[in-house]
Amino acid sequence: MKKSDTPSGTFSESIVESIPCAVVVTDTKGIVTVWNAAAVELFGWTQQDAAGRHIDELVILSDENRRISYQDAVGGKVIRGFECSGCGRDKGDSRRVSISYAPLDENGTTTGSVIVYTSLSERDSIPDSIRENDIRFRAMTESAQDAVIIIDSDGRISFFNSSAELMFGYSREEALGSRLHKLIAPEPYWEMIEMGFREFKKNGTGMMLGRVVEIEGRRKNENIFPVELSVSSFFLNGGWQATGILRDISERKEIELELIKAREEALRAARIKSEFLTNMSHEIRTPLNAIIGTSDLLKQTELSPAQQNYLRVNTDAGEHLLHIINDILDISKAEAGRIELEKIVFDIFEEMETACRTMSFKAHRKKLEINCRIRPDTPRWVVGDPSRLKQIVFNLVGNAIKFTAEGEINIAVKPDGPGKIAFSVTDTGIGIPEDKVEAIFQSFTQGDSSHTRRYGGTGLGLAICSRLAKLMGGEIFVESTEGSGSTFSFSCELPEVDPDLVPEENHGWPLNLSGKRILVADDNQNNSVAVEELLQSWGASVDLASEGSSAVEMVAAVSYDAILLNSTVNDLDGCEIVDLLKRESVDISRIVMMLPADNSSVERCSSSGVDRFVFKPPARTDLAVQISEIFRKPETSSEVAGSSFVEADAVISVKEMELSILLAEDSPDNTFLMQKYLEPFPWKLTVAANGQEALYRFLKQKYDIILMDMQMPVMDGYEATKSIRAHEHISGSQRTPIVALTAHSLEDEIKKCIDAGCDIHISKPVRKADLIEKLEELMKQPVSSSAAAPVARVPADLKSMIPGYLKNRQDDLANMRDLAEHGKFDEIKRLAHRIKGSGGGYGFDRITETGAEIEQAAGAENRLLVLAGIESLESYLNTVRIEFREED
Repeated sequence: MKKSDTPSGTFSESIVESIPCAVVVTDTKGIVTVWNAAAVELFGWTQQDAAGRHIDELVILSDENRRISYQDAVGGKVIRGFECSGCGRDKGDSRRVSISYAPLDENGTTTGSVIVYTSLSERDSIPDSIRENDIRFRAMTESAQDAVIIIDSDGRISFFNSSAELMFGYSREEALGSRLHKLIAPEPYWEMIEMGFREFKKNGTGMMLGRVVEIEGRRKNENIFPVELSVSSFFLNGGWQATGILRDISERKEIELELIKAREEALRAARIKSEFLTNMSHEIRTPLNAIIGTSDLLKQTELSPAQQNYLRVNTDAGEHLLHIINDILDISKAEAGRIELEKIVFDIFEEMETACRTMSFKAHRKKLEINCRIRPDTPRWVVGDPSRLKQIVFNLVGNAIKFTAEGEINIAVKPDGPGKIAFSVTDTGIGIPEDKVEAIFQSFTQGDSSHTRRYGGTGLGLAICSRLAKLMGGEIFVESTEGSGSTFSFSCELPEVDPDLVPEENHGWPLNLSGKRILVADDNQNNSVAVEELLQSWGASVDLASEGSSAVEMVAAVSYDAILLNSTVNDLDGCEIVDLLKRESVDISRIVMMLPADNSSVERCSSSGVDRFVFKPPARTDLAVQISEIFRKPETSSEVAGSSFVEADAVISVKEMELSILLAEDSPDNTFLMQKYLEPFPWKLTVAANGQEALYRFLKQKYDIILMDMQMPVMDGYEATKSIRAHEHISGSQRTPIVALTAHSLEDEIKKCIDAGCDIHISKPVRKADLIEKLEELMKQPVSSSAAAPVARVPADLKSMIPGYLKNRQDDLANMRDLAEHGKFDEIKRLAHRIKGSGGGYGFDRITETGAEIEQAAGAENRLLVLAGIESLESYLNTVRIEFREED
């Protein structure tokens, strides 16, 4: 027998097998799919014999009775108790049978027929079979954990097992003979169930048959609870009956509700966390902006050595606090899966050298050497996210500097297979205990809790690095020996870009040193090897010297084309070496000095007569500039005269422009800072303490730039910006550049600023250099010419009416302006509604649009927006050009 697809399939199969009548199921073509035990006994075919064969082969009816068959059931007919003669396997054993046909319906589609054969010649033996099967059936249903209920075609209960008694609270005696729906279904379902019973009684079909559905049940105590129901039907004693198997799913639903609630709570917690971080970022960055900004201003004043030291401490503390805030925001974004990587083409040599140069100041302050070795076969142009790549490098190098008291930090870059590049940072610091290696990549964790007190830090840096490396298709590893140092390695997917696809102006220095012999004198082997590889990639022949005295001897013996000299070479100071070379009449113009990044040796280098120097670790571009200067031929006077120069007035810096700037900022400290930032320039600054005041000042005066703090009282920067853009749109005026100033660096918050109408975004703390750079960038953008006078195309037959119409609108504006001063918004709304309804009919669509804007603003009792609309409409009425058109 074929099993049902429902969860109650095994149970339904047992019921069919226990029925004493022959039950046969066919598909729409008459192929047998179910052949129960009674059919085996009645017709002699085993279930294996019957399966897959046509019903007419298995049950042969007499010719006069072939007018009725399974095809009637497939066609949707229900035939009950049709008597005829027929035989099975034994063709000579013909017997009288009663046959009932019904369609087999699944999800509203007839998939076959159900045929029930009852032997009429053996009626006397049936009662015994029924009693035996009834015993088996009841034993099986009484042991079932689910409720089993059988109903007739009128919906009256004929069987109610013990699990049904427990589930619904009724005894078997109470349930038998009762209408099913009035006993165990909530009242709102009764009408629908009654309709179903009528359909079921007529043809044995129903929408519940052959499905598993979730419904509601009602207990005797009136409690409503969720139930999972599966229903199957059968034909018996001339009528259709149905078996329902019901499972109480209250516990499952409670678990589902708990899961939904837990998910909602998790989302709510994540939202609260995000809002908290956003607000905390603003609250911390706002005063931090003033601290770091005023520190920058102090650096530009005359300070005593002690004051300079105090300022350095103040600046370092501010930068450290900013770094902590950024780490917390980054780990929050990483945990929420909100970090999105850029995919842009960049020069990996330049990005790595920039990162190393930035970190070298901090390293040299601790008297640490920092070396950067980029293997020459590393692809130069790649696709990826350079800022996130540098963030990993900054974190790793920063940790290396923090945990290294003496020695050096080495950064290495090399190819790591197709489309991947490997990076490593090695230090000579304290190392990591073996049992702490895995823990250091977890959030808020360091190798030893005592390190937090001694070295500081949140323990977030490596967790962020690990997540970023995975986002970039790699992984981060560490090898460390406690007391000897550590090496952190990671790789990233950075596909190479064909150099031919990169603009030629970005190709940098095509330095050719073929035939040149260069001496590199440095007692740091790692730096020597890195510089040697770079020079050799340019075609130079390179010699190395690790002792100052050896370098002097080598220069005396060989005429080098150029000499790269470290500020200290083991036994001799770099300047001492220069003095010795001078005595040997060596041309010191061929010397390039390699100096620490803290500027401590620049003056001494110059006093020794060496004008060319690079800071360590030497960047490829810097080195190329200095070496190429050695080999550059002096220009002749004719060459100089023939050179082309850019005229001075071709490009005007923003610093030279006379600009009118509106600053919307509620923090007095930050206002003071911005005033001091802008003080040296020929700019007129107007300050508004909130968005509402900024909007009012904007409506009164035209500004070249607006600096808009986005989080202010009364009216925030978002609403103020939207109002300004709405006014520009309505009035057709030129767009004013708006710079968003926020304490947020989250992508969502930046997008929110741009969506509000801002042109660019600057995160606090605002640095003076960053501000000027952004303004420079903003003012270089093409500015559209003044907006052309608006045009209204008016029907020619209204020509005589237009002057009076426009005069009435001018009077309306004067009335609304007076009403706005007295706060009578209801009357403004009425007038604006009238204006809105009339403009389009006369051909003045702009009047209709602006009237709607004023009506909306009056409804919100927003005086400033009402005035903005009035100003906009007045400007339109004063400038509109009318074209009269003939109607077709």
